[in-house]
Amino acid sequence: RFADRRGCRLSVVDGSLLQMTSGRASTFDRYRTGPGLRTACNELFVANRILSWNDSSMVVARARHTTPKRVHAAGLPVALTRRRLRVFTTRDAQAAYASPRPQLKRLTDAGLLRRLHGGVFAIVPSEHVGRAWTPPLEAAAVALEAARSGLEGAVLMGMSAARLHGAVPRGLGWATVATDTQRRPITLAGTKLEVRFIKRKVDELDADLTATVLGDVLVTSVEQTILDLAHPGVQEPEADAEREAIRSLAPRADHRSLRELAARQRLGRALRRAQLVRPVLLDDTESSPRES
Repeated sequence: RFADRRGCRLSVVDGSLLQMTSGRASTFDRYRTGPGLRTACNELFVANRILSWNDSSMVVARARHTTPKRVHAAGLPVALTRRRLRVFTTRDAQAAYASPRPQLKRLTDAGLLRRLHGGVFAIVPSEHVGRAWTPPLEAAAVALEAARSGLEGAVLMGMSAARLHGAVPRGLGWATVATDTQRRPITLAGTKLEVRFIKRKVDELDADLTATVLGDVLVTSVEQTILDLAHPGVQEPEADAEREAIRSLAPRADHRSLRELAARQRLGRALRRAQLVRPVLLDDTESSPRES
């Protein structure tokens, strides 16, 4: 009978190995003397080799079973995080990846990116990583177009701009973006939120950089927004909401700038409609908020 240091035993009778349990046979305490001793020693040597191999396999198998799978933290490359806008296209990602599509899918699955539409992605804020997140519609709409056309090629306008100015309290199911290129409406991925595009001479619009969760984007000024809302050519679905937005924006408008802007853009009719909605816009002597 041979025993290892852990108490596991091998039984040998007349030089024949009859039973063995897992463990390495390394020493023996009793054995039958006689011709079978040499054979028993040979059997013991072979058993040691077999058990040693089995033990190694068991250790590896046990390690594979118990060791948790190592998950590498997925990060965003500096080439994308240092952009002024936290929205970029697949083409932009080529500055960081030779094959951007599989990498962008990996980052999206990890919750670091949010696909907005087609090949346009938004960087998810750190506090929302790993959770379902959709950026505010107005910010997403103008940032999406800015990623495709450039920062100066997209301006948030109309009711969407009025909402960012705080004149529209409730959320809208659509957003309007002025762009130099005629585009068809799109829907944000995974939502029913619609982005509408209006072809305009963007460089002639009075717009200001406005901070959003996706970076600084161009939004029409208070005066430009009033004229756009009153413009008969701008088709918006809710006339009552437009009038309420004009009433809310009027006290904050610079009357002189409003008149000069209407003259420069030939929007005299829109100015008169705005003045009918909010007669305070007719007062030339009232000091404007910007001048006070």
